[in-house]
Amino acid sequence: MKSSAYARVRILIAANDIKDFQEIATIIQKKTLVKDLHMHFDTLQARILDPGKWSIHQLAALSDLLEIDHSVLTGMAYRLRKQKKKGKK
Repeated sequence: MKSSAYARVRILIAANDIKDFQEIATIIQKKTLVKDLHMHFDTLQARILDPGKWSIHQLAALSDLLEIDHSVLTGMAYRLRKQKKKGKK
């Protein structure tokens, strides 16, 4: 059974109240994400800190867990990656 935190995140994303992956990891415990995404903790942490490191496969898996369209998280990762690159200039 999936955590009710996934439903909470889905609702917050739909309301445009979640802007980044750190917010998702605040609501859904990282240990839950690691288990459900079959990902090492350090790998998850790296992707939270640098959204450009997410693979399409990983974003699709997280989207499936959240029961949202894959383009939502792909768009979020792209936007955050672009912001991060802009901040480095």
